[in-house]
Amino acid sequence: MLPYAIEHIEGKGRSMVAIRDIAAGECILEEKPLFRLSSGLLIWPLCAALLAFCSCAALASKLLDGIAWMSWLIFAVLIYAAVFKISLIIVIHDCVRRMSTEKRKSFFDLHCGRKSVLDMYQTTLTIFRRNSLGTDSGMGAMYATICLINHSCSPNAYHCWHADTRKGFVHAMRPIRNGDEIVHSYIDTLQTSPMRQEALSKNHTFKCACIACSAPEAARRVSDSRRALCSQLRAGIPSKADHGQKEEALQDAHALLDLLDTEFGDAHHSKSSACWSAYQIAMNMDHAGVAKQWAAKAYRFGLQVEGATHPNVIASKAAMW
Repeated sequence: MLPYAIEHIEGKGRSMVAIRDIAAGECILEEKPLFRLSSGLLIWPLCAALLAFCSCAALASKLLDGIAWMSWLIFAVLIYAAVFKISLIIVIHDCVRRMSTEKRKSFFDLHCGRKSVLDMYQTTLTIFRRNSLGTDSGMGAMYATICLINHSCSPNAYHCWHADTRKGFVHAMRPIRNGDEIVHSYIDTLQTSPMRQEALSKNHTFKCACIACSAPEAARRVSDSRRALCSQLRAGIPSKADHGQKEEALQDAHALLDLLDTEFGDAHHSKSSACWSAYQIAMNMDHAGVAKQWAAKAYRFGLQVEGATHPNVIASKAAMW
């Protein structure tokens, strides 16, 4: 029996809701995408756009000079962007065209704001941009069910791509009670509230009103400060290690875990990656015992958000021994 149902929530539309208690780390669902826009499919749009750019630039360099040449160069850049967009629309539309009638309906039922009856190609691109989820390569994947999960800046679930099975997985990052909405994050949650709102408004056309974004201003400032510091520590750990500051990098990893605990509770996907970075740093320092401890932490946190079969989790499990 599935642990969820798709229900209508006022102001959100179709949403995923738990219909029983879900344990932390439990796989809520796994799903093959309707289609995945991989790097290989983008080769010809990129080539077409690059050819258009080079043609315009070459023509301008022969006929013009100085300021006029620069104007043509700017024009060539605009041509590049336009050709790439048109080519991308054609690729996505072709993926949709190849679907079964049922899958095509699932695709067009996804959120895209106002659908354009007259411009189905633009509608197709808009649906993809607002709903696609990241994979290990390419621009994203489209799912009939996973794409129905709403956003929260304090999510209780996490989506990841498993390249070996070519499926998307959603795991509970913390216990989810029967009747609670299942939510994950569309963006980097370690941004401040204004940055998150800007990203969501630009790419998904909505203003977030989750528990983190609707908190009182004083609480929101404290949260923003913690998240900004988490982001700074996350970026600084590999940088410090590269510059020989390995002990400081390990101290920052400890500090990052403590801050993530305070802000998000026991689970956040950045924990596993931070622990794996610390494992690699400790190994480079020939601290095998310390490295194994970090690998064990990376395995525990990774198991909770990515599942036992994810390559990162398998690698951290092997490193424990």
